[in-house]
Formats: sequence, structure tokens, C-alpha cells
Amino acid sequence: GTRECTLSEKNGECSADSNALSLDASRWSQVGIEGTGQLTGALLAAPDAVVLLDEFEKAHPEAISDVLLSAFEDNGGFKDTKLDKYVPTSRATFIINTNVGSDIVLQQRERIQERSDKLTAKDPLVVQIDQQFQQLLKDLPSSINPFGRAEFRGRVDEWVMFYPYSQSQIGDVARLALQQRVLSYYLHSAPPSRRLAIGWDPRVINLLASKYGGTDGSEGFRPMLKGVDSMHDRLRE
Repeated sequence: GTRECTLSEKNGECSADSNALSLDASRWSQVGIEGTGQLTGALLAAPDAVVLLDEFEKAHPEAISDVLLSAFEDNGGFKDTKLDKYVPTSRATFIINTNVGSDIVLQQRERIQERSDKLTAKDPLVVQIDQQFQQLLKDLPSSINPFGRAEFRGRVDEWVMFYPYSQSQIGDVARLALQQRVLSYYLHSAPPSRRLAIGWDPRVINLLASKYGGTDGSEGFRPMLKGVDSMHDRLRE
């Protein structure tokens, strides 16, 4: 089976049905996380967990050098001073989520969306973005961002860049959101006297799709989903 683990600021706790750990790196406001039990306690309970390190650019750079450099080695780990235990990390898989480099992608947003269904790793546009991203990492001051350290970058096995969705994909998400957030409610959850089937004009999909990314292109699907919820609220009035 798998384990589900939730990491709070004080500790990581695992239940019996998932092996996913999620840790908000912005909480690492002080140097080092040894002894807090935040990550170590969770990994002791689920040594083969998949660990998501979210908002990684907000982590304290010295916390990275003190803890994660050794944790990312092939036979790595770190000591929890509170538990007085050495916690191995060799069986865990770490996924780092960061907004570093997102500006590079957003600058090419229109070109990416025009060709997103056909893009491959060897496409000149993809190669160009990857080169700019790798250069950005090298230029980052190591004093303010952990990715600025060559020895840390060298411990990352693979970089995965997320590109904006194509117009057809955005339309598919808009339809799915309407089905799940509006239609499903009126078919299954609304009071019996208010249950009904709902359809929509194709122009509604176009309107919702136009909200993708927000005003500066960086907000993803949030503005679209807000629009769906707003429509739902008006229907329920």
C-alpha cells in the first residue's frame, strides 16, 4: 500500500494510504531544519516516500547547504537531533517545485501555445528556453537562492519545464470545470426541486478560456475557475 503524509510546521505525520509528502519550503525561515522533526519524522515513517519541496526558492539558502546537500547524495541522509537518529534518504524521491525561470517561459507564451501540441525536446524553441534557463541558474546569487550553487544543481537528476497550455487544452479544462462545478451540482447535489440539466453556448467556453493566465499570464487556471464559480453563484441566487 501507499502512505499519505502531511507535513506541518512542527512534524510530519503519515496515514496508511499514500506515500506523498508535501513540504512548503517557505517555512524554512531559519538556518537548518535538523531537529524539528518536520521532514525527518515523516521520512522515518515512510522512507520510500515521494517528497514535494514546494516554493523552493523561498527556502533559506543555508538550510540547503546544512541539510539537503547531504540528503541528495546517493547514500545520503541527515541527523534528527531531537530524535537522535540518522535518517537515510536514499530510498526517497525528491521533487522540487519552483517559479525560478517562469519569466523565460512567459516571454514565449504565444509561440508555445501556437505549437504546444507539436513541441519536442529537440524543437529549437524548447532548446532556446532550456539554454536560457540553465544560464539563469548559473547566474543566480548563491547567497539568496540555493540554485545558485553548482554543487546543488549537480545533485538534480532532471529538470522538467512546465509550458502554458494550448488553446484546445484550455477549452477542454473549461468544459471539465463546468461539468464538475456546475452541471454535477444540479444533477446530483442540488435539492430535488432545483435539479435540472444545464447546457452552455460554445461562446461560454471561449469566454472562460480567455481568462486563463490572468492579466499577466502567470496565474494559470485560477481566474478561469473563479469565473466558473461566479457563474455558479449567479445561477444559485
